[in-house]
Amino acid sequence: MRVKTIGKGRKCLFAIMLIAAALTGCGSQGIQTHTHNFVKEYWPSVPTCSSGGFYNLYCPDCGEEGGSGSDPALPHSPVTREEVRGNCSSPTILVKECGICGAELGRESRFENEHDWKTRISDPVWSDETGDFTVRKITYCSRCDICR
Repeated sequence: MRVKTIGKGRKCLFAIMLIAAALTGCGSQGIQTHTHNFVKEYWPSVPTCSSGGFYNLYCPDCGEEGGSGSDPALPHSPVTREEVRGNCSSPTILVKECGICGAELGRESRFENEHDWKTRISDPVWSDETGDFTVRKITYCSRCDICR
């Protein structure tokens, strides 16, 4: 291929080649190129605790692509919530779940307290047998109101 030179001939052609080499990053002899600062661009989404993420590397300064890869899924962020508040006759049920994706990570049930037995006198009740008001002694749990 023959290149026609215009004006100053070979000097002009050399200048054009030098500028082209600088713009394309070619020819490291005497031409300083920049250092790529590759960043990850995730597609279709960033990693979550449900799934990993695929990415492409690119340099935001020049647009150069630097490869691709994947990152693993992130760990869950456990949060414990009380599903059922128990007492001495029914257990408290605690559910551990991920605060981000909502996945259930575990359950635990436990009894919070033992019965707390108390004694009280009942309200007066009319008795036809005795023809008078009667009272009874009642033993009950102060936490769940169950009677003995």
